[in-house]
Amino acid sequence: YASASARGVNVNPALLRASRSSFNPLKEAPTKPSAASSARRSSKSAGMDNLLSWLQLQTLAYEPRGVKRVTNFTSSWKDGMAYAALAAARAGLDFDSVVDLTPRERLDAAFDALEARGVVRLLDAEDMEFGVEKLSNTTYLSEIHKTLARR
Repeated sequence: YASASARGVNVNPALLRASRSSFNPLKEAPTKPSAASSARRSSKSAGMDNLLSWLQLQTLAYEPRGVKRVTNFTSSWKDGMAYAALAAARAGLDFDSVVDLTPRERLDAAFDALEARGVVRLLDAEDMEFGVEKLSNTTYLSEIHKTLARR
């Protein structure tokens, strides 16, 4: 490292040699991911797949009643139908009472029913109006699963 002196700046000779070499850490080939990081990624992916499968099972019976098949953690949830189906299946919401509501009203009813069953409310209907943010929605769906899957 450099240090100040009365006559100017003294530079560490080892750093000076390194700066003149052809080594550039930004141009080095990326290293292979470790087995541990690959396992974490694989485990996370498996967890997401398991959650999606559970959500599909919960909403399947409501597909003939207008709920689109749940295929993801974003667009499948925006109109509130899948949330209503999930709340009907796991939290006692009367599905037929919310079918003709607006998406916002449907989401509010589903979120209220889920909260009444002990699910911590991590989203509001207004959060969903301008698009579903994947991480927030996935977190909330995970919380629903954690709270209601064993009931």
